[in-house]
Amino acid sequence: MQLKRQGLALVELLAAIVLTSLLAGALFRLVDRSQRFARGAAELADQRAQLAVAAFAVETELQAVAPADGDLLSATDSAVAYLGRVGSAVACNVGAGTLDLAPATIASGAAITWWNSSPQPSDSLLVLDEGGRRDAGDDRWWHAAVSAVHALPDACLHTPFLDSIADAGKSGWRLTLSLPLPPTVAAGAPVLVVRPQRFALYRSLGEWMLGWSEWNAASGAWQGIQPVAGPLLPHASPPGASGFSLAWRDSGGAVIAPVPGAPVRGVALTLRGATRRVVRMDGVTAGHHRDSLARHIALRNAP
Repeated sequence: MQLKRQGLALVELLAAIVLTSLLAGALFRLVDRSQRFARGAAELADQRAQLAVAAFAVETELQAVAPADGDLLSATDSAVAYLGRVGSAVACNVGAGTLDLAPATIASGAAITWWNSSPQPSDSLLVLDEGGRRDAGDDRWWHAAVSAVHALPDACLHTPFLDSIADAGKSGWRLTLSLPLPPTVAAGAPVLVVRPQRFALYRSLGEWMLGWSEWNAASGAWQGIQPVAGPLLPHASPPGASGFSLAWRDSGGAVIAPVPGAPVRGVALTLRGATRRVVRMDGVTAGHHRDSLARHIALRNAP
């Protein structure tokens, strides 16, 4: 009589264990590689995003700088101080030495005033003087310092720019200037308010970052540095390996020293960064991955 076998033989059990171990090991390696790839891809994406943010911030600011008008205050191969915009508006009332600016929000929805921060004494002001001729031959940006700033209720209320009923009670600004305005500056002239600002590399918690700061006239010092992007590579000499480097160029593309009066027409910006964490993924050498981004920025009014 033949008995029916129950269960598994020892050899079969051992074979099953070995196969299960091999399968588990292969699955573990697959999951580990997937996780390393995901972490590495996230690190690389963050690095490239940081470089793009830094390039956008610097390009947006510097393309509004006109060296011929004195907007470039100081510049090196790794830092730049300039007159940056804090606001723009349309002059709705013009006095001998004052300008009235409309509230930031008006009933019509028209954007005739914009402020990044409130105007303050010692800011610089530029107003477009169209001169006495009808053509653009005598147009110029007239410069003055802001000597006093006052909130002005019902600013510009009875002008064509506002609704005298819907905009009643809103406050704008009256700026007192260090010089009397030319008689050819009229209501409706564009106004720019600027203040010293700068970009530079700085070190924070062991990392090199691109920082931005603004001049505070009351304290006579730069305000606290605001981080823009990072981490970047550290400052280096020569600047060819720095995380933030600038090469100032003339109209022919030659590199020049950005001293006062120099014919600066553009700047070549290079940003270099490294990932915060070691990247381990197929096709990439294990380590802190480095990348760079370059931009050429044409400055305002550059021929």
